[in-house]
Amino acid sequence: MELILNGNDNGVIRQVDDYLLRLNSPKNFDYSDSANDLIKLKKSFTIACTALEEMGIKSPELLTLYEFIEKSDYYERKNKLK
Repeated sequence: MELILNGNDNGVIRQVDDYLLRLNSPKNFDYSDSANDLIKLKKSFTIACTALEEMGIKSPELLTLYEFIEKSDYYERKNKLK
């Protein structure tokens, strides 16, 4: 800690920062690869929107995050009761 306060960390902070950023970044940015994490998220969002549309929600992609989650949770609970 003393080295950091004196400004003499010898790049340790940068190394730790780079390591932590690598841990949290998507592993694959290639849009042509179906294993791309961003593509997977977009597909699952599209599937969720389609399910909400089938249940009568118009333009679910325009809902706020809170509305989207609440409507999804509502229909999920409703279907479990059947």
